[in-house]
This record gives sequence, C-alpha cells and structure tokens, in this order.
Amino acid sequence: MPRSGIFLGRGWSTYHPNMHTAMRFLRVFLLLLVATAILGLMMALSTPATGLVEKVVLIGLIAACVYLASRVPTVVGRLEARLFRS
Repeated sequence: MPRSGIFLGRGWSTYHPNMHTAMRFLRVFLLLLVATAILGLMMALSTPATGLVEKVVLIGLIAACVYLASRVPTVVGRLEARLFRS
C-alpha cells in the first residue's frame, strides 16, 4: 500500500538512535533496580530479629528477584523489537 499524507517521499525510517539509547538505559535501570531490591532483601534476611517464616519468605523474594533480573534483557529486547518493527 503506498504511503500517503505528510510522510510521502520523506524516506521514513524505523532506526532512531535516541530510542536505542533509551532502551539500553531502561535495561540498565531495571537491572540496577532489581539488584537494589535483592541487596535490601539480603540485608533484611541477615538481621537477628528476622524469624524463620520471614526468612523463608525473604529467600523466596530473593529468588523471584534473581529470576526477574534474568528476564529483563529478554523483555527489553522484545519491547525494542516491537518498537522498531518496520
């Protein structure tokens, strides 16, 4: 289907260097956010006032954060592919 409207003849491109930089920033930011959450949970786990049930819950939350950290590059990669789909 031919292009029409204001973009006709402009050579519309899907490559945007600023968006690639934004995706890299998002990936790093999310990984730092998850790493900070893991460190906070580990500090809460190491306090002597933490009971046994709380420790089990904290270990589960730490495992969930590690899983989320492993999924961040995949999720951001899919988002980037969807944004730059031609």
